[in-house]
Amino acid sequence: MSSPTTTSTSFSQDLLSWYDQNGRELLWRGLSDPYAIWLSEIIMQQTQVATGTAYWERFMAKFPTVQQLAQAKREEVLNLWQGLGYYRRAHLLHEGANAIAQMGEFPTSAQAWKDIPGVGPYTSAAIASITLNEVIPAIDGNALRVYARVFDIDAPVDRREGSKMISTLAHQHLSAARPGDQNQAIMDLGAHICKPNPLCELCPVHIHCLGRQRTTVSDRPIRQSRTKVTDEDWHFAWSVEGGHALVTSRPKQGIWPGLHCLPQLNQAPEISAKSWQFSHKLTHKNLTIHIHEMVIESTEAQSIPLSQIESCNWPQPFRRWLAKNNYI
Repeated sequence: MSSPTTTSTSFSQDLLSWYDQNGRELLWRGLSDPYAIWLSEIIMQQTQVATGTAYWERFMAKFPTVQQLAQAKREEVLNLWQGLGYYRRAHLLHEGANAIAQMGEFPTSAQAWKDIPGVGPYTSAAIASITLNEVIPAIDGNALRVYARVFDIDAPVDRREGSKMISTLAHQHLSAARPGDQNQAIMDLGAHICKPNPLCELCPVHIHCLGRQRTTVSDRPIRQSRTKVTDEDWHFAWSVEGGHALVTSRPKQGIWPGLHCLPQLNQAPEISAKSWQFSHKLTHKNLTIHIHEMVIESTEAQSIPLSQIESCNWPQPFRRWLAKNNYI
């Protein structure tokens, strides 16, 4: 890799000029409230903008301050989070609110933000650059892709060498006056133009892009490791007796942490009067979910009246199944 044939100032100017005219109009953009920004960053992880915006509005309406979120019951937070997926984020959001409330103030640097549950390097940098004007690059998947192409990084970005190259170059080319805006501009550029299949002809910084000059754009970023996806069959019991159904709670760790669920079976039953089957994709698993109508005994499940089933905090695939079969 050789150095870009451009200056950090011209790169920032071209990027920010484009952002000023074409940046996404998000409800939290332009706000300096660290609570609103922190909430948006947690919600928008692994979430499409249209979906995440609706949830951000709901959370801001129900819990306008971090103190109110901290005082809420965990079940209230999970209930409001329903359908957003990656439920560990909801647990960490609540834990983070409690940590901030106990501190009595919001963290005053990116380094301090890392001490808040659920806040990693990218999120801490994004919040600090936006709300504190700290000059620190926020690098997520979109930013990795943009920088790997602009600087033609030929080292794996998921290894220390490539990651360090990008961090160093991103910092060198970050606007000292508008670091938060530039970080958001990179996000928008990666989301709408420098996509996996890029629209290079529309890129506001294409004259600075080494990947374009060297025709390596389609080869960047380089990744050494890939998440192994497994196929699994999971079996659950729909056990109804006397107008009550058996319901369990998922473990605090793992998939759907802390949510309600049907009792899980160790293996497929030999005989089932009625059963349903549907698929559900996760980041690292392709699940085939089997639900069997059968009466079972379970010391770990609680018996809940069918009239109260809808109020449980169900993972989205189970809520869809319950609705489809008119149980809620």
